[in-house]
Amino acid sequence: MRIFILSILLVSCSSAVDSDPIPVHPGPGEEAPGGLDEPTEGDAVLADSAWEHVGAPSGWTESNVSDLGREQMPEIALDDLARIRDSTGAEPPPYVIRSAWEMRRLTYCLVQGTADLSDEDLIEAMEAAAWAWMEESNIVLTRVEDCFSGSPSIRISFLSPDDARYDTVFGSTATAIAEADLPYEDYTLYLDMRDDDTIEWTTDYRYDGSSPVDVRTTLTHEFGHLLGLSHTDADCTGSLYPMMCPIYRRSIHSLSSDDVDGISSSYGSSLGYCVDGFTAIQMGYTFMLEAMEAAESLYASYGGIGTVSSMYMWADTTLYETEKSYSYALQTVISGPLYSAGAASYAYTAIAYADTLADSAYEAYFSTYSYSADALTTEYRAEDTKATLEIAFDLMYQCYADEYGDDPDF
Repeated sequence: MRIFILSILLVSCSSAVDSDPIPVHPGPGEEAPGGLDEPTEGDAVLADSAWEHVGAPSGWTESNVSDLGREQMPEIALDDLARIRDSTGAEPPPYVIRSAWEMRRLTYCLVQGTADLSDEDLIEAMEAAAWAWMEESNIVLTRVEDCFSGSPSIRISFLSPDDARYDTVFGSTATAIAEADLPYEDYTLYLDMRDDDTIEWTTDYRYDGSSPVDVRTTLTHEFGHLLGLSHTDADCTGSLYPMMCPIYRRSIHSLSSDDVDGISSSYGSSLGYCVDGFTAIQMGYTFMLEAMEAAESLYASYGGIGTVSSMYMWADTTLYETEKSYSYALQTVISGPLYSAGAASYAYTAIAYADTLADSAYEAYFSTYSYSADALTTEYRAEDTKATLEIAFDLMYQCYADEYGDDPDF
């Protein structure tokens, strides 16, 4: 059931920050400039439900929201969500819905981006948002390229008014800027972001809640919902407030202790970079085995075609490097961080080979007479391998650095 939306109030008003913005990212424990303790006219509201569920706020009419760029919007009322016990029978904090994901290895993909940002910048923001939750809980979120045949856990889309699903998702509210599904068994969840003239997305650190909106903060908040968190009941009036607060006043890039308590109550505390790195490499290895199986099938039928033979060679090479990375990652879990350098090194090489394999499989697809599905499978799984190993590399790299205080030598 989809009940989480992120809503924004867009107004023509003075800046929420009295002083000029300081082009310095606030560090942990530091306050953002400008005195943001109280809500301002530019605040965005993170609402639990669309107005069709909670009713329009007092004084709301169709006429006073006709132009979101000029009209001030009232705050949207929030639902009190049902409190559901987790599978252990323990009572979680009040803002935890439930630990619905049975597995701790989840994948996500970008179905459709926005003209406001390049795909590269958007993917970087997505990975940073996922990393925030990974660092603090026993959960692994990895991005994959294949959004459909790979059955990712989460699909992320920016919807414009021309999209068929736009009215269904955003038609019931004038100010919702994002909507995320609640976890429900093991079904694929959807995170939809509004992409029209009402807002502009940015990767810049923002010191107020007006448009343009920080996409990383929005994605991090919505990932919390996708993992099963509701809005927190903690104090959200200060300048340093939890990620899961219902009011968005500025960029927030780090989880608070309140957020950590919420996510760890559902999934447990983080097992560390080493274990998460192994988990991610294991996923990449699984993807690469599927790529190799498809490549072998295609080679058995069209081995005489040069592009197919080349694809098979790259598949074999990529699988070898991935296997080596997996072996070192496994040894890291058994014997300690020393072996994480080897896992990271082979993952780094496998990433480059997987990229070449994907290109080679694309060429092989057009070289085969029947436009073989095996070639497409090889391409998609090679891309998934690359994306998964990228996050695995970062994890294993950090595993080594945390233990030895310097970078792995490779």
